[in-house]
Amino acid sequence: MKLLTIEDTNSRLPFMPFSRPASSTNTQSEIDVRTNDGAVISGTSITKKWQHHKGRNRFFCDGRIFMSQEISLLCLTLFLIIVVMGLYFGFDAPFIGSEVSWAIPVVVAILFLVVLGTLLKTSFSDPGILPRATALEVAEFDRQCEEAGLGRSNKPVKSITIKGLNFKLKYCNTCRIYRPPRTSHCSICDNCIMSFDHHCPFVGNCVGQRNYRYFYFFIVSLTILNLLVMGSSVAHLVMLAKEKSSFVDCIKESPVSVFIFAACFLSIWSIIGLAGFHTYLLATAQTTNEDIKGTFNTKLRPTAQNPFSRGNIFANFYAVLCGPEPLSLLDARGIYNPYPNVRVKLADLPVFLPTVNGTLQDAESQHIHQTPISTNQVYSTTASANSSRNQFERNTSRASNGRYFDNGKIHNSANENNFDRHGPVEFRV
Repeated sequence: MKLLTIEDTNSRLPFMPFSRPASSTNTQSEIDVRTNDGAVISGTSITKKWQHHKGRNRFFCDGRIFMSQEISLLCLTLFLIIVVMGLYFGFDAPFIGSEVSWAIPVVVAILFLVVLGTLLKTSFSDPGILPRATALEVAEFDRQCEEAGLGRSNKPVKSITIKGLNFKLKYCNTCRIYRPPRTSHCSICDNCIMSFDHHCPFVGNCVGQRNYRYFYFFIVSLTILNLLVMGSSVAHLVMLAKEKSSFVDCIKESPVSVFIFAACFLSIWSIIGLAGFHTYLLATAQTTNEDIKGTFNTKLRPTAQNPFSRGNIFANFYAVLCGPEPLSLLDARGIYNPYPNVRVKLADLPVFLPTVNGTLQDAESQHIHQTPISTNQVYSTTASANSSRNQFERNTSRASNGRYFDNGKIHNSANENNFDRHGPVEFRV
């Protein structure tokens, strides 16, 4: 078994879905790996986490750009917006600017940039993907299920309480994790998305916790832009009609304005409906997924309550649109660790510390047990010996008393950097 010299702290258990990975800024192309016998293997090639991503996504620029595999409708959306706006600035904008006011084309140009920016931000940002369980985490979870006498189809029931309401955590058989409330697995992207709203093919991405605000700004700004452009085209045609003898001559004079008006008129109804629907969802603190399922519909479920509502419409809008952006758990450019640590919670674990002579010593009562410690095992505990929820880690060898144990020998690590004396103490198997 090999241990990475670069410590990786992003491991989670399938039943610990709220822990977030530590972001990595290491840009080395090689690292050193040491084995249990102390040998160091230099120059081990490393890869980034995005290269091992199992969802149906694409990564570009070394993981900096994230997008879905289904982008055909996104390309169509960009094409239609750019073509219509190009025709507007080429034909209608000069006429409106000279005959009415140049302020209108300027406002339209600003809105056009906002629409493009929010669309690209929605399409190329992490919507709130929950990383899948690693192979070691899955193995450890399956082992615990087998010890508890549970089959593969029967998973431990877990729940969480939010504002006095109990929510059952669903287990995702694809990602092998327990999904937090409002999280759902997208069948198109093949990822678990936090605060999953829906998968929008026209933006080529899921809409979730991290990009919902940009999606809402996109449809609202697109609605306003559509109305302004359509109004400008109508104004252009009306002014030309006053100069021409017939409306047919007006159409011959500016056929592009007719095309722009027709394109805007056909699309405005669906865009207005979409913007109005999501405004309603924001006001009621719901997602599209919850509204379709009727999760908080009092007509279908008279006792249903929404614990995610802030109590009033303005607070709900502010929390989603103006609140801090949630951190990404994907860490696409982080260093991929093929030997991740596994953190396991145990209840009422006896507190043991190894002695120099290789026997187990009870840390609380100082009672010596005659069971010799294996040279490949290191047992430890947290700084509080009375805690009933002790934790341990595999593939690590630091202890909370400023020392670490390696093959039965005690070494001083007081000079090590970034050492937490009060963190969980770990053991290695």
